[in-house]
Amino acid sequence: MEAKQRRRGILALFGATLLWATTFVMMKSAMEEVPVLWVIALRFTGAALLLAAVAGKRLKQLDRGTLIGGAKMGLLLFLAYLLQNIGLTMISPGKNAFLLTGYTVVTPFVAWAWNKTRPDRFNLTAAAMCFLGMGLASFSADLTVGKGELITIASGLFYALHIVCSGRETQGRDALLISFVQMAVIGGVSLVLMPIFSEFPRNVQPDTWLNIAYLSVVCTGVCFLLQAYGQKYTPPMEVSIILPFESVFGALFSVALGEQVAVREGVGYVLMFLAAIVSEVKPFQTEKRP
Repeated sequence: MEAKQRRRGILALFGATLLWATTFVMMKSAMEEVPVLWVIALRFTGAALLLAAVAGKRLKQLDRGTLIGGAKMGLLLFLAYLLQNIGLTMISPGKNAFLLTGYTVVTPFVAWAWNKTRPDRFNLTAAAMCFLGMGLASFSADLTVGKGELITIASGLFYALHIVCSGRETQGRDALLISFVQMAVIGGVSLVLMPIFSEFPRNVQPDTWLNIAYLSVVCTGVCFLLQAYGQKYTPPMEVSIILPFESVFGALFSVALGEQVAVREGVGYVLMFLAAIVSEVKPFQTEKRP
């Protein structure tokens, strides 16, 4: 692997995490005027159209396995995004970003239940750190946990299920095509549910529509392409260290825009971030070196 390609891959991954981090603030702002389902529908329908344009003639190669696998992934990711964004309407973007890092710790335990792959001591250590961090970040002064925090934590479970499902369904399949199906399913399900559960948004400011367009094109379509390029040229250990920075960047964006973070919450955020690093990096720490 050439050093130049590796540097470009790392930059692409950091670019993706940085752009993803802006989604927390952007989504929070957009959902003040547009219902959650409308935001998700517009975001992922636009992303599906962008990926379809990139795929071009490759769309003719869609087969039954890709359609079914992409549909499974899309349904799980739809539930994850729906719960995350409902939680985001109730809590700050920074807290939402860090509570979501719990999915990196939960994933090995979901894989244990799904694939019978038993977690090791690093997973257990990371889980303990993450739960302690979530407690510090979520509990209020009277030791109660808000509804928004619980919904956000629940969304992390569906993100973990999505990761495990993706690991199985993407094997031997075109990543671009199955991602297109996934985005199309999320957009389609949202479009079906919108008239039932959400009213048509009225008196929406032009800036809000621009936010949604940014979420669709940049934070979904472009980020997927950056991630695919970055992972192609970046060693797995470095990928696993870079991706959790999404939560750090997300919190920094939120703080820069005026969010107040208590010391107790800050300690909790640090613990959750370290838990994600421990959970992601541990396989490489346990390798035997010659």
